[in-house]
Amino acid sequence: MTAALQTRQLSADLGGRRVLQGIDLQIAAGRWTCVVGPNGAGKTTLFNCLSGFQAVDTGSMVFRGAALETRAPQVGPQMRRRVTAP
Repeated sequence: MTAALQTRQLSADLGGRRVLQGIDLQIAAGRWTCVVGPNGAGKTTLFNCLSGFQAVDTGSMVFRGAALETRAPQVGPQMRRRVTAP
């Protein structure tokens, strides 16, 4: 299996609390993948890290062989409108 998306030892803090710790993930191209867990398990934080809306404290992310930035960009009001508005 060649991973289209891969994380290695991904960890992230949110509000001074460790929400993700040591996440190793491999998602193959063309496959459906589901992330499930109880409220507060870190699912949204994981997606925010993968999409660049939240900084990663440790670890790495690779998409189709290219390293992804692990620090969150400065998201201003223009970007928020573009992301949230239909």
